[in-house]
Amino acid sequence: MLPELAKNQTAEIFAQIINEPSQTGSEIKMRQERELGHAADVANWITILSPNASVELLVAGWLHDCERLVDYDGTIGFKGDRTSPEYLAHKKGHAKRSSDLAQVMLQRIEFPSASIDRVYFLILHHDDTGEEIDQLGDKELTVLAAADSFSFFTYIAPDMLQREGEARLQDKANFMVGKMSPKIQVMLMSQQIDD
Repeated sequence: MLPELAKNQTAEIFAQIINEPSQTGSEIKMRQERELGHAADVANWITILSPNASVELLVAGWLHDCERLVDYDGTIGFKGDRTSPEYLAHKKGHAKRSSDLAQVMLQRIEFPSASIDRVYFLILHHDDTGEEIDQLGDKELTVLAAADSFSFFTYIAPDMLQREGEARLQDKANFMVGKMSPKIQVMLMSQQIDD
C-alpha cells in the first residue's frame, strides 16, 4: 500500500514538473527519461533496504533529484573535477534546489506539512558525505543515500560510461561510495557485479 501511494503521489508531481511550458528540447526530454528511471530504481532499492519504509522516505526517493527534471540555466551537471571542493558545493546546491522544488510540488498536492518537512530534510541531505550522514544519525537518510548510491551502479553507471568516459565514471563512483555508511559499503562490496 505505502509504496503504491508514494508512487502515485510522486507520479502526479513528475507530470506537473515535466509539463511546464519551458521544458522542451530533446536534451531535456532525454534527461527526464533518465531521471524518471533513476527515481524508480532508487524507490526500488529503498523497498529492498527498508521493506517497511515510510511514505516520506519513499517520496524522498522518488523526488531526491527532481531539480534535474527542469532546466536551471546550466546548474545541472558538473563538468569539473569530481574530487574537488567545488563538486561538493555543487552537490549541496543540487540537493537544496531539489528539496525546494519538492516542497513546492508537495504543497500543491496538499501533502501533510509535517511529511513535507521530513521529505525536505531527507532530500536536502541525500548527497551529504558519508561522514555528514553518519553525524546526523538518521536511519532513513542512511537508507536514502545507500539507495541512491546503489542505483548509481545499477542504473546510471552504464549510460554515464558512454557519455563521460571511464575516468569521470570512476570519480563519480568514488563519490557515491563515499556517501554510504561503512555498513552499507560492506554490503555493496559483498555483491557480485558483472561488467
